[in-house]
Amino acid sequence: MPRRKVTQLSLLSHGFLFTVLMTPFPTRRYIDGIDVDISQRLADLERRVNCELEDLCCIEARLATDGCCGWIASADYLHWTVRQAGAQYGITDIGGVQDRGAVGNVLAIGGNYEPGYRFTLGKRFANGVDITGKFTDFDSSATETRAGSIRSVFVSSDNSENNDSDGAINDITPDDRATGVTATMDFDINTYDLEIGQNLIASDAMTLRVHAAGRFADINQRFGVTYTGGDFQAPFSPFQETDYQGGGLLFGAESRWYVTERFTLNVGLSGGMMIGSVDTRTFIPDDEPGVPTDVSYSETRVTPIIEANVGVNYQRDWGRWKVNMAAGYELSSWFNLADSRVFTDSHMEGKTPT
Repeated sequence: MPRRKVTQLSLLSHGFLFTVLMTPFPTRRYIDGIDVDISQRLADLERRVNCELEDLCCIEARLATDGCCGWIASADYLHWTVRQAGAQYGITDIGGVQDRGAVGNVLAIGGNYEPGYRFTLGKRFANGVDITGKFTDFDSSATETRAGSIRSVFVSSDNSENNDSDGAINDITPDDRATGVTATMDFDINTYDLEIGQNLIASDAMTLRVHAAGRFADINQRFGVTYTGGDFQAPFSPFQETDYQGGGLLFGAESRWYVTERFTLNVGLSGGMMIGSVDTRTFIPDDEPGVPTDVSYSETRVTPIIEANVGVNYQRDWGRWKVNMAAGYELSSWFNLADSRVFTDSHMEGKTPT
């Protein structure tokens, strides 16, 4: 009777981001019925007049400002990669005592740097509060091919039922060697955030934004391996795939240090908990060697999240808009997102004696 070993996995995505943020800034005003065109040199004076007369923006004679009220629109270009536990697909066969155990280096597939996108639209109010909606899309795929004598770690065989490559039956030597292996990993994530933040002036040269957000996430993962040659008389292609859908709350803070009037250093940290449904399928073909498996299961799971970013920002007025251009590094870690389940037979580690 097959038994199973369960290993909880986490997900780490990180990479670079490039942002363009635009907020409207009026450059024309009617004063006493006269249409006046405000020049760039009088922009700061106009904001102070607006603050005093119209209570629109809180601007003081300092570098730091909580920003101008109005609509917010931004677009981020993400250059991310994915690091996921449980993506091992083989062990290099270096000879010696490998017939009675595993000896060699573990081979694991990692993600490539791929493009992703994040779009934000929202509104900032006179009291420093802003409400924004965000959509993030990131897709990644990777393929890795190795040749040589390689032991399978994705699946293992029932030793007593299989023959070695030399045709002899052996109760000790497992039949899980391949002469070629190709591993693939696909990852797709979409998140939808509704966020509310409060902008604060911490000092003459520093601002702080605290925020809370509700998030919904849709994540799809697939990890597969194809073994050929050696003990595999035909291409042998097991795979595992996981779909996650869930929602939760995140809380965080962002600090902006004004090095000059136009350049700032930004640091942000947020974290939270999500609860969602995990649907997993493990498939192992009904071919020798291997323990035939086609098992699907669903469960509800709590997923902690940590996100951090650091970057530089350049800002200036451009016509009726205040434009911010930023570049930086962002890391996102999702815990307890998936399981790696290996179904074993009566001759393998993981068997519970009866």
